[in-house]
Amino acid sequence: MSDIPESIRDILVRHLQGWYQPQSPLTPWEWHEEQKTYLACQESQDFAGPFDSSLAPQNRFIMEFFSGKFSENIEFLPGTPRDSEWREMIVMKSSQVGVTLAVLLALVWVIAEQGKNIIYAIDSEKEAKRISTARFQPLIRGCAPAAAKIKPGEAGFNDLTYFLLGCIVYLLGGGSDGAYQNKSATVGVLDEGDHHPPPGPGQLNNLDELRARMKGVATAKIIEISRPKTEADLTAREHKTGTRHVCVVPCPHCGDFQELQNDSLRFDHCKDLAGEYDLERVLKETWYECGLCHKPIYEHHKRDMMLAHRWRQTNPTPAPGKISIHISDLYSQFASSTWGKLACEYIPALKSIAAMTRYRQERLGKPERLRSSELKTEDILKLRSSYHRKTLPDKPALYAMGVDVQSDVKKWIKGGFNLHGDLWLSDWGYTLAYDELLEIADAPTPIGVPFGNWNRSEPWTEESVVVEQGIIDEGHDMEGVRRLCVRSDGLFVPSKGRGGIQIRSLVNESIGEIDGEEIITYHFSDDQFKKALLIGRIAELPKILAGKSKSPRLYLPYEVDAEFADELTSEKLVVEQDRLGYPREIWKKAPSIPNDFSDALKNLLVIWYWMGPGIVAAHPSVPPPETADAA
Repeated sequence: MSDIPESIRDILVRHLQGWYQPQSPLTPWEWHEEQKTYLACQESQDFAGPFDSSLAPQNRFIMEFFSGKFSENIEFLPGTPRDSEWREMIVMKSSQVGVTLAVLLALVWVIAEQGKNIIYAIDSEKEAKRISTARFQPLIRGCAPAAAKIKPGEAGFNDLTYFLLGCIVYLLGGGSDGAYQNKSATVGVLDEGDHHPPPGPGQLNNLDELRARMKGVATAKIIEISRPKTEADLTAREHKTGTRHVCVVPCPHCGDFQELQNDSLRFDHCKDLAGEYDLERVLKETWYECGLCHKPIYEHHKRDMMLAHRWRQTNPTPAPGKISIHISDLYSQFASSTWGKLACEYIPALKSIAAMTRYRQERLGKPERLRSSELKTEDILKLRSSYHRKTLPDKPALYAMGVDVQSDVKKWIKGGFNLHGDLWLSDWGYTLAYDELLEIADAPTPIGVPFGNWNRSEPWTEESVVVEQGIIDEGHDMEGVRRLCVRSDGLFVPSKGRGGIQIRSLVNESIGEIDGEEIITYHFSDDQFKKALLIGRIAELPKILAGKSKSPRLYLPYEVDAEFADELTSEKLVVEQDRLGYPREIWKKAPSIPNDFSDALKNLLVIWYWMGPGIVAAHPSVPPPETADAA
């Protein structure tokens, strides 16, 4: 280049440096700290400003995966490689540990330092747009070297595809075979992998789709992050075949490194004279017991413990090139995830299968164990108590009615809840006419009738109650059910049980329409409420009586007819392989026995889940969180 004029040589050097600038020797998290990458307030209300990895140091491992070079606190078993040979990372996580931020920051580093094409896939296009505009784009702009990759005038920097200098970023929502076509990338991210729509016949799931797109790229990196609901979900299955790294932290007293476990939270000392948990004390006084020296570890110890953390491999035979990790909110330093706050959520979850499933998934990042259950008539008879049918043994906090509609038959159940979520069934039956349901709901039910020879022909003049709220399954006759609900002036509301990816929470409100009038409908997780009823309140009655389960009780009157008992036993939960060969929980119904009364009873639990917290909150003698999830 000695013969090239100096002015031209300077221009060439400047342009060539833009293309051939050597990669920084720093890890991605060190690099972001050096660059003082700015976190906007919409990314972090509590920690807006320059990025500080010490706020979630466990996530440094995730960021280092993208560079292929790991710090000394990442432990591998003998015979396994340490660095760039790892091609995949599976992250089984909870909700409050900052994993998505760590991944997005790592992608910003890829854009600035490596200039590689990226595919980022999440479960819906709406969520992809939100991630893009509210999180990813501000992070790129908040990092000077990455912001320099935005083309002049921001040409090509749109919602879901970024045409940057040196690379392209594709954000996909929902996923399908077509979504990945004609997209070449070296780095792939599958976020919320367990919530993507299931593949159709002959289709690959989205993780395998990413693998297929990148199998010919020698330096490809793929990361999948999610909160699996059951052991059969994608993330749980993939996690098992990886390194299964766990985060271990040192006890501040004895120095022993240990994985944080929910069972080591200590809060039993926070009870009042009535034996109920004082949640204000639980919030402030919960501590963690060391597994070795058994000394108390407090929240203020957590920061130093996390700064000294290690990631320890537990699977000696992982699939080639696959790292897998698990992290829970027990490690989180966020104010929303103190050990006291986790304990306040865990206490009510002890009373509900549905709430415990959600606590394990959201807070512990652990899937629900696959289970099976089959009820027998004797299981139903054990629920009988010493009060008569068509009566209630005590005044309920809520008297409700659940209805299941099948063709022209409407089967109904009436029952009362106490403040702890226990349910006394009072009566059940069926009718052919919708309007007759209003009459049944308005019929008074006597309270506290002495057990024995009660003559029902004699009027009962003592205290009685009428139904305060009803709920009707609209699945088989939406128009008829909604018209009745409108006529009932709010006494009845329509409901519909759903499963799979159709519903994200236990109960969702939705606005429906009938005859030009808006009406609120309630969509609920059919699987979770079925488990809460058939397993939590019936099959596990022996555990409740032995004090090993805190699930609310189900009481039946002494007079239980055979038809009613049969319908409560018509469904069983089994574990079978699905069409892809993976184990799944499947509800099976006896073909000759209906389950209408069971569905009506399930609707009663939906009512309590929906109304119970407000009712309990109005009675300060019972802590509201104790029954908030009593489904």
